[in-house]
Amino acid sequence: MLKFAKAHEEQLKKYFMNTILDKKYQFVQIGYHAIPEISGDDWNRIQRVSILQAGNTSYLLGYFCAFINRTNNMVDQLTIMSFLPEDKYVHLGRVFAKDLLTFLINLLTTFRKVRFSCCPENPIVRRYRNLVSKQGIGRAVGTYEKELFIRGSYYDEECFEILSSPNVIQKLENLLKRLEKGNDK
Repeated sequence: MLKFAKAHEEQLKKYFMNTILDKKYQFVQIGYHAIPEISGDDWNRIQRVSILQAGNTSYLLGYFCAFINRTNNMVDQLTIMSFLPEDKYVHLGRVFAKDLLTFLINLLTTFRKVRFSCCPENPIVRRYRNLVSKQGIGRAVGTYEKELFIRGSYYDEECFEILSSPNVIQKLENLLKRLEKGNDK
């Protein structure tokens, strides 16, 4: 379930610090801040966490941040981080994926476009390509050579965008329904 990041700020910072040096996150651009600055409002950034509530215990599964360009009524970058341990990914990954789809649907009902990018060497890029191409949700905009400076080296940057439309939102909602039924194909 999606929750405001501000309400889970201390837990998020702890998870972030314990995760960011993991090899899984070697392509995350951390810039000047090793820990994300959690805003108290949604004007410049929309920040949410993926939470699994089990009884009185809540588990932080991931972090989503959308950087807002209000002049152009669009999201011009996303940060998506999963804090799931590999041994729990199959079950909890479905919860995280549903929260990510819900986050995207919410963004696309508010803004006209969502643009995001990542390093092509990042293993997650194949899922982004699948989402925008095979699922027909958006498009790959292109690849910029040696654009990203990450941990002392330059990497290419692959860019994607999703234009808001009733058809795209319906496709995302259908993907969400399939996940909820247990069919993520």
